[in-house]
Amino acid sequence: MKILLTEEQIKHLVNVLAYEINNKHKNDDIVMICLLKGGFLFFSDLVKQIKVNVEIDFMRVKSYNNQHQGTIQILKDIETDIEDKIVYVVDDFYDTGNTLDEVIKFLQISKPKQIEAITLLTRDISPKPTYPLRYGKVIRDEWVVGYGLDNNGKERNLPYIYEL
Repeated sequence: MKILLTEEQIKHLVNVLAYEINNKHKNDDIVMICLLKGGFLFFSDLVKQIKVNVEIDFMRVKSYNNQHQGTIQILKDIETDIEDKIVYVVDDFYDTGNTLDEVIKFLQISKPKQIEAITLLTRDISPKPTYPLRYGKVIRDEWVVGYGLDNNGKERNLPYIYEL
């Protein structure tokens, strides 16, 4: 097992991303939407550091079956009205972009004022998104587990991220 990010390194990345959001939206109200299940730990740590007014909501999106990406399924929609609001979609990982692409297209139907994605990780080989994306760290093409990222539904609870 090779640890890629320690608990302390993750905390630092979360703090940097929260600082950027706080500086950008000093006088704005924002909506932050967590993509479940993978984004829950990152989302929780991130929103605790947000100092502006924030509404939170959750979407349940399924895209992986074991380690293979399949059809994107929205299993739980948001309940918050996002029309004319600044929206951040928070997930653990921007990999192929398929999940966030579909979620953002889906949310744009509700006419938010602005929509941006935030992830803890992205890959060096991930495609460039067509929407604004903030991320904490770029990794190589490796399967990673921990801090919300799972190995067949397990190990999401680890406070660090390691390579399988």
